[in-house]
Amino acid sequence: MTHAADERPDRLKQAARSGSPAIGAIAVWLLIQLIVLVLCAARVALWYRAPEPLERLAVEHMLVAQVVASSLLFPWLMRNLMTAACVILTSAPFVLLAAMLAEAGLSSAARAWGYVALWLAGLAAWTATLQTRRAKLVGVALAGVLAVGVPLVRYLESEFHVLPHAQPAALRWLNPVAGALSQLRPAPGDNAWWVLPFAVVAAGIISVSLVRSRFRATSYPQD
Repeated sequence: MTHAADERPDRLKQAARSGSPAIGAIAVWLLIQLIVLVLCAARVALWYRAPEPLERLAVEHMLVAQVVASSLLFPWLMRNLMTAACVILTSAPFVLLAAMLAEAGLSSAARAWGYVALWLAGLAAWTATLQTRRAKLVGVALAGVLAVGVPLVRYLESEFHVLPHAQPAALRWLNPVAGALSQLRPAPGDNAWWVLPFAVVAAGIISVSLVRSRFRATSYPQD
């Protein structure tokens, strides 16, 4: 016997994914960005010999914080469609405020936010496919490698020359942090940076489609 239409598990799961915004997750996301903005406005040096004036790096700090924080927290931040939409939309005013603080061009800041927004959309798409705790941890690990590991490798190579030059060059386009920062001062050929977030979004959409089709196939037993 089949379930009633309003009791089918696929519809219940779909309702959970598109439910009301998670206030706690959005509050944490806003707090992270607010802390970065306050630190920049207070001219707090985050590393030794930071360039002066310190507030001129506000946009860079904000973009890095958004990419890294979202990559490490995305299964919790993007728990449903409404929460993901709020996370993406609320990231825009903080980038623009940081641009005003740094006296940077608003057009370049908007372009950088577009890159971050696409990255966030890709993470949101992947969240819908990560149903188990183990899958979420694996997803965070992979996103962390791209958002933290690859920039760290690039930094170590440029600072200490511990790796062959060919290897970091091959990893260049797998760096969402550098991709977002590159939009502030675009140069010829920088459009290649957009391949990574577009690929993450496309792969996430394909994965969601496969999971939904498989779930529907197993949720409607034939009499």
